[in-house]
Amino acid sequence: MTRFSIENRFQCTLAEFERRLFDPGLQPRLLAAMPTLRAIEPLSREEDEREIRSRVRYTPEVGDRIPAFGRKVIRPSMLTWIEESTFDKARHVFHYRNLPNLPEAWRDLFDSHGSYSLTAEEGGVHRRIDGEIHVKVPLFGGRIERMLEREVTESFRSEAAALARWLAE
Repeated sequence: MTRFSIENRFQCTLAEFERRLFDPGLQPRLLAAMPTLRAIEPLSREEDEREIRSRVRYTPEVGDRIPAFGRKVIRPSMLTWIEESTFDKARHVFHYRNLPNLPEAWRDLFDSHGSYSLTAEEGGVHRRIDGEIHVKVPLFGGRIERMLEREVTESFRSEAAALARWLAE
């Protein structure tokens, strides 16, 4: 299992950050800022007084991202994933789980989930992301986890940069 943490600070109020996070205008900005993604497709969104629950499909730009050792078994369509998330409005915390587009028999071999919390600070918002990636494949699991961790970390950094630019406008 590979664990990661990322911390970002944004110069805005917590209310403004959350408003932008749920604004439909965010997705085109993320696509422009994240060359590793080809599409972001909202699938569902439900909201009540306590939470926001959503499902979003992410389709990557595959290119040569499938490692040589996996090209015989991994098809580009398998790199697409659905993020299921729940945002607790009172606690300002997201919990997410990524569901890869894998054959049914392989789904138990992969787990990626985590949370991120938003905290108001003087002069802005602090975001802390804690995640885990677990690939249960003999010999290659750890290698795949490290590769995915690099990609996830870079994606969150690109997302943070896009959000910061948008908040500064």
